[in-house]
Amino acid sequence: MSTAVASTEQFQVRRIKKAVNTLNNKQYNVQSWKVKKVAGLKDKFGQKFEELITQEIMLQSDNGGLFSAAVEK
Repeated sequence: MSTAVASTEQFQVRRIKKAVNTLNNKQYNVQSWKVKKVAGLKDKFGQKFEELITQEIMLQSDNGGLFSAAVEK
């Protein structure tokens, strides 16, 4: 039996990608703070992955990259 172990960072990246996909399927305007909330990222990790979140929103966007990358204050 082969066991795959993912690092915390790899797991968070998968959660971010899944969150963006889920939000894209439900909403027109995906925002960075919503991705963080759905992915369950804490503030310190949310800031660390801000660039990845923005890239994923652009990549998965059906409307050619038009999005709002509002940062949670």
